Amino acid sequence: MHLAIITQDMRGAPRTVLVLSERPHPWAFLRDSLNPELVSVEWARPSKLGAHVALAVPWSVAGTGTRPPNLAHRAGNLFSCRWVGPAPDRLPVRPLIRPSWQAIASDLEQALSVDLRGLCLAPGRGLRLPDGSFASRVAELEALLGAHPDGVELLGRSVRESARRVSALIERLGLPLQVSCASGRIWLTEVEDLANGSAA
Repeated sequence: MHLAIITQDMRGAPRTVLVLSERPHPWAFLRDSLNPELVSVEWARPSKLGAHVALAVPWSVAGTGTRPPNLAHRAGNLFSCRWVGPAPDRLPVRPLIRPSWQAIASDLEQALSVDLRGLCLAPGRGLRLPDGSFASRVAELEALLGAHPDGVELLGRSVRESARRVSALIERLGLPLQVSCASGRIWLTEVEDLANGSAA
């Protein structure tokens, strides 16, 4: 059996869920559960994950165990995070705690199918826009779309810089969306729903 272990430059990789666990069983479960046309599932042991691996920012991280992985080089990047059981300290984003890998698989399936005002994830990577066209090099917007409606909570970093980057991207693409942020959390809002959040 070939394990999709992170050991090389992945800058050309598709949208990725990075599984952090000491054993590969959660990776195999998510690999078999998620649509391979939309996402690739990769695996790394927390003890082996360093700044020299996983050069591409993962779309989402899923993990288990209390041993802190070395994700310091990902501080300030936008990606969702889910954890089975108690999560370690010093993660760059606040994880959503889930009771099982089945629950994480269900979460990710839903995240991959989000359609927000006609904006959705394209196969492989990038976004399908409301007019049917395709946008590439939009990883942060992909991450926030998959995290909708809860968004992503960055730990130890201001969200303002991330919000400005994504806002500029939304403006360039002409999308009927806006980025909102408060208390370290960043999320997407539909234009008519801005009264429900704090605009960035």
